[in-house]
Amino acid sequence: MKRIALVILIVLNAGVAVFGLLGLGEHRRAEGDAEREPVGAEQIRIVRGEPEPVPPPPAAPPPVPEAPNGSPAQPAAAAACLEFGPFSQEELARVQQALVPLRAEGRLTAAPIVAMAGWWVYVPPRKTRELAEREVARLNALGVMETYVVQESSDMRFAISLGIFRTIEAAQRFAERLREKGVTSAVIGARQHQIRMTALYLRDPVDAETQRILEVKSAFPATEVRATACPGPQ
Repeated sequence: MKRIALVILIVLNAGVAVFGLLGLGEHRRAEGDAEREPVGAEQIRIVRGEPEPVPPPPAAPPPVPEAPNGSPAQPAAAAACLEFGPFSQEELARVQQALVPLRAEGRLTAAPIVAMAGWWVYVPPRKTRELAEREVARLNALGVMETYVVQESSDMRFAISLGIFRTIEAAQRFAERLREKGVTSAVIGARQHQIRMTALYLRDPVDAETQRILEVKSAFPATEVRATACPGPQ
C-alpha cells in the first residue's frame, strides 16, 4: 500500500510540474505577443542627430544705389534761375526788347504768375446799371476800350473799373494817360486784387547777365530780381 501511495504521489507531483511549465509557456507567449503589438504611425518619432530646421530670416531691403564715388545717389537738383518780374503785358514787351543784347535765347523764358495788386483806377459808381453802361459808351468813344462794370453787391456796385496796378506810381501814370484822352472822371483807389502777370526766368545766369538785368530793373521799379528754381514746362 505504501508503494502504491508513493507512486500516486510521484505521478501527482509530475502532473503539477508539467501543468506549471505549460502555464509559464503560455504566459511568456502572451507577453511576447504584447511586446510585438504594432505601434501607430502617430506614435512614431524619428530622432536624428541634427537640429530641427530654423526658418530663414526676413529678406533684407534692396541696397540703395550708390553714385560712382561710393556715396548714395541723390535726386537731381532743380536748375537755378534768376526771376525778374512781375510784368503786365505792356511791360513784358518792353523788358524783353531791353534784354535782347543778352543773346540768351533758349535760356530766357516767360511764365505766368499770380500777383497781388493794391491799386485800381475807376469811375465812381453810377446809380443804375443803365447809367454805368452810358458811361462805358462815352469812355469807348474817347478810346478807352478796356472797362468793367462792377456787379457785386457793395458800395462799389456799378463802378467802372479801368485798370488794376501793383503800385500807386503805375496807377498814377495810367490815370495821367486817361486825362490826356479827355477822361476826367477817373480816380485812384486802394483795393486788393489777385491778378495774372508774367515773370521772366533766366537759366544759369552768369555775372554779366545778372548785372544787365539789374540795370534794366531800374526802369521797372515795381519788379523784383531774385534767385529761384526754374519753372517747369508750361
